[in-house]
Amino acid sequence: MATIARKSVSVRAQAQQPAAAQVAGRRALLGGFAALAAAAVANKPALAALEEDLLARSQVNRALNDKKRLATSYANLARSR
Repeated sequence: MATIARKSVSVRAQAQQPAAAQVAGRRALLGGFAALAAAAVANKPALAALEEDLLARSQVNRALNDKKRLATSYANLARSR
């Protein structure tokens, strides 16, 4: 009976160790997320410049695609007549 009690105590002690490791892992993971969030906030001006550049290119592409679409429409109309 004494050996069974010793085994159950050691099993309980082993079961509690991963919980402490999991807490440490969670804290490290949350710390990593916090660092990523801080980096994202620090890069706001760079992201704003990138966003403006992408919007300008989008407007140029929209104008070009409108011209192509109109030319295709005229070609299809001419072909159908």
